[in-house]
Amino acid sequence: MPDVITIGEILADFVTEKNFYLLKPGGAISNVAVNLSRHNIKTGIISKIGNDFIGDFLINFLKKNKVDVSGIKKTDDYKTGLVFVFLDKKGERDFSFYGAPSADQFLNIKDINKKYIKSCRIFHFGSIGMIGFASRRATLKAIKVAKASGKIISYDPNVRLNLAEGNIGKFKANIKKYFKYADIIKLSKEELKFLFNMQINDLKQKNIFRSKIVFISCGKDGCYVKYKNFLKHIPGYKVKVVDTTGAGDAFMAGVLYKILDLNIFKKGNYRKNFYKKKFREKELIEIAKFANKAGAKAVMKKGAV
Repeated sequence: MPDVITIGEILADFVTEKNFYLLKPGGAISNVAVNLSRHNIKTGIISKIGNDFIGDFLINFLKKNKVDVSGIKKTDDYKTGLVFVFLDKKGERDFSFYGAPSADQFLNIKDINKKYIKSCRIFHFGSIGMIGFASRRATLKAIKVAKASGKIISYDPNVRLNLAEGNIGKFKANIKKYFKYADIIKLSKEELKFLFNMQINDLKQKNIFRSKIVFISCGKDGCYVKYKNFLKHIPGYKVKVVDTTGAGDAFMAGVLYKILDLNIFKKGNYRKNFYKKKFREKELIEIAKFANKAGAKAVMKKGAV
């Protein structure tokens, strides 16, 4: 059974290549699963896709990368989601979502297999799965099952403002609701500002995340790691940037991979073990360095994964 289960969107990215587009696998949650599997971590994903050729393309890609797809449901009622990814001269990206509402937004409570969730060690989710009414209920049910079963829960809000549908306030409030469920959090410095109106240095005085481990990504400048009263900047790696799509997902997978190395998974309730453990600064720095390296490696090629 999987060591890590992710829940949320599986999408297809159309990435610019001179005068045409390349079809690439995408979706933050799917990207995290693939990256973890490439680290030889047993990984599964819970999602819903359309019963169409793009859905088949994505399923086959996940299988090829040894991600367990038994938690994926197909539907004839909605299409698999598409995202057009636009890159500037520096490789920075912007997204345009098509086919909304896509099949992933219709993941249903009945699609959630409690036994499957109870088999993992870490359960990972993001905010895009919280946009649709059905998928929000299903994701929240899965999170509560994972929490009650003593699983460690990670959250990457992965804010996409073009999905706010004109109501930024409601959009922001919805994303902020789910931080309370997470033990490990990854967000960018821009998301910290948008969601909490805080700069990184503000975290020295305001410990809003308490005993959670928080990684704040800063692009080419690396990241900050925050744990209780500890806040430290970890420099990034200098590489030639081709495409930043999926860099944050590779970073997130790097964090979870290193977390799995820790001695909190020997026995018992993993979540209780997580909060009992006093994480050493050396451990946190090592996790952040590895995540930075994974993110840097991701930007050196075209496509999210």
